[in-house]
Amino acid sequence: MKKIIAASLISLVLSSTAYATAPINKSPLNGFYLGGGVGYQQSDVTLSNNIDGNHDTVSLDNGLADLNLGYGKVLSQHFYLGTGLRYDYYGDVNQSKTYSSLLSTQKSYVQLNNALFLTVDPGLLLTPKTLIYANLGIGIVSTTGAVTTQTRYATSVPGAYTSYSTTQNESETKEVFSGIAGVGIRQAFSKHISMSAEIDHVAPSASDLPPGVSDLDYNEGLINFIYTFN
Repeated sequence: MKKIIAASLISLVLSSTAYATAPINKSPLNGFYLGGGVGYQQSDVTLSNNIDGNHDTVSLDNGLADLNLGYGKVLSQHFYLGTGLRYDYYGDVNQSKTYSSLLSTQKSYVQLNNALFLTVDPGLLLTPKTLIYANLGIGIVSTTGAVTTQTRYATSVPGAYTSYSTTQNESETKEVFSGIAGVGIRQAFSKHISMSAEIDHVAPSASDLPPGVSDLDYNEGLINFIYTFN
């Protein structure tokens, strides 16, 4: 038993020493990278209601696909820093809600199109091939919003009773400034190939949303396959 314990301790010391002396310039996480993957996003959208002021929250839950490119560098035996661009495609997922009163009807509509983010990714190396990191950045989220309002009128004058209505449409696609924050883990399998799993929160600016949309924020979960040019 003593021999087994001693052998285990020696093995642990040797592996720790190998990690501590591993040349950081040969890390498989160093260099320019190109990746892509799939995931799922869950959105909470508050739609505008000009009929009675009671706003409703609807969900824009849908799959998504992403492409990303950037550069990363192992700075020491334990620290990593990367930066990159990421494009998310949401499949033009949309929702609408209709509000009615005696004389008016309003339909509010929202569609989530795509997003582009610039990120900084500081990380901590658990092993020479395993990285946990934060994902912090800014970007733009393309969102389409629309409001259709129909107002009904009735007149009663000498003669026939007459009713009529008018319809007003307001629609716009806006590139909304947004922040993004999340965490992830990345595992290298060879000199060039690695895989990451990431969870992010995206918060577009409420003051810049298109018509029909009062508030929007969402969460994303992504799995990416990455090729590093090193």
